[in-house]
Amino acid sequence: MSKTVAEQWCDILTAGGQRQLYSLAGECDNVLMETLHRENRWKRRTELQQEDAAVLAASAGARLTGETQVCYAGCVPGLYRIKAAMAEAAANKDRLLVLGIQPSDRSLPDGQGELCHTTIVHHPEEASGALTEALRRADAGCGPVLLLIQEEVAGEPAGDAAYAPVQPIRVQPLCPRLSDLAEMASILNTCERTVFLCGRGCAGAREELLLLAKRLQAPVAFTMSGKQVVEGDNELSIGMTGIMGWGAAPTAVMDCGLLVLWGTDFPYPEYLPAHGNVIQVDNDPVALGRRCKLRLGVVGDVREVARELLPLVKRRLNDDFATAMRSLHRRELARSEQYVRSTNDKLPLRPELITRVVSDHAEPDAVFCVEVGAPMLWCARYLHPSGIQRLTGAFRSGLGESALPMGIGAKSVYPSRQVIAVCTAEGILRHLNELLTLQREHFSLKILVLQRLLPESMRIDRAAASTALFSVAETAAAMGLKTGRIHQAQQIHHAVRSWLADSEASLLEAMVDAYAMSAPPEVMVRGENGHHRLVNRAAGEHFIRIIYGNRRFLR
Repeated sequence: MSKTVAEQWCDILTAGGQRQLYSLAGECDNVLMETLHRENRWKRRTELQQEDAAVLAASAGARLTGETQVCYAGCVPGLYRIKAAMAEAAANKDRLLVLGIQPSDRSLPDGQGELCHTTIVHHPEEASGALTEALRRADAGCGPVLLLIQEEVAGEPAGDAAYAPVQPIRVQPLCPRLSDLAEMASILNTCERTVFLCGRGCAGAREELLLLAKRLQAPVAFTMSGKQVVEGDNELSIGMTGIMGWGAAPTAVMDCGLLVLWGTDFPYPEYLPAHGNVIQVDNDPVALGRRCKLRLGVVGDVREVARELLPLVKRRLNDDFATAMRSLHRRELARSEQYVRSTNDKLPLRPELITRVVSDHAEPDAVFCVEVGAPMLWCARYLHPSGIQRLTGAFRSGLGESALPMGIGAKSVYPSRQVIAVCTAEGILRHLNELLTLQREHFSLKILVLQRLLPESMRIDRAAASTALFSVAETAAAMGLKTGRIHQAQQIHHAVRSWLADSEASLLEAMVDAYAMSAPPEVMVRGENGHHRLVNRAAGEHFIRIIYGNRRFLR
């Protein structure tokens, strides 16, 4: 008896080396889902509750390992919910293959085909070729691929059409042109006050970049994605620029004589210098010059470019600029860390303190999954990952409420490593039923919830109002998780150690200062929309407490 199309797809996937499957929990409601669940050739099958959570988990697994992950995301009604998750995967060009069912009487969600390469299989003869092509695209790093098959086609006989097993694609690093290297070396040798800004494209190039920075006496700033690569154990590290800027990086980037963008498509041109003396190195030629005027754009792998430049660049003896920026950086750190050193129980618990304590007690190879928003800012400033710790989140697309499913994906690919998801109460509410996934899969995920209870006059959206009386710890405990709750600084070290040492999934809810702002008060005074509305709707007493609670930002 010949195999069905769904069974043939399982053969192709496992023959191509796919051993990890992200799917949906519950009863199998179609042939493809039933076949995927019946096959026992998967090394691990992670079943989540929601379609978008499954895609986010698979996306995190692909980003952390660099390998193609396979996800089953249901049928078209459910595919309407994965649009934002697919946009996040597309922004990072994650190696992701998403399978789904396309009923013949339903159309594809609007805009879905614009986010990623999308193929719909209408006939059994097309099935094997469509899947092998989708796998090749995903393996090549072209971004996520959405492959849909009509429900009746999945159960039809596959026939005897032969198919070639998909061989893993090993993409070679892109080498720069010799003329570009020579011109870049000439500029680096002649320009003073050089600053490096490193992004996600610097992964694997830490050693070469730091050697080059030391030779040029160039301070090293970084983005959120580049933080895990170049910050730790680096005397030239000066923090971040942009809307989450801290340390000396904002000043250094604007006052530099030459800025070198390494592997970053930095999205905030207003935080880049206007003089145009900028070099950008990226393996994506489309990114060159997208954000600011360039003096030189170099297409190539960051590690290859930095390695080829080392013998061409002269050692710089004048370190006045680097010394001044390091001195400024130390002053900025001393100013911003006053609340990290404070353990006064008469004052509200600061999010800066809880973030630093978690960073200090985390295992050396821990993986942090950070939610976009206030947690992302606190982690940007007070979380300092070591060389082998990993940091991930929806940093490029800005998709909120994604840390919990990404943490599940990280734990799925790294079951023996400590994985910490830093969330808000809204993020837990959005994916509340994924706490059941942790129970069913026996994932020892550590969840930190930064809970900010604002007074009624301070709430600027319905989400804040909906969590006013919502206890994340009590709800998670009712669902079977081990939980803890802290209000005071004196409790923090013992609570964090106990929480991280637990061998099962556990949640720690930190009741942090409601008046701890995620941006300096000077931004509010300038009238940026969201903060300006917040100030206008706050009572005078609350506004004074906001200013007082964030007085460390006042110049």
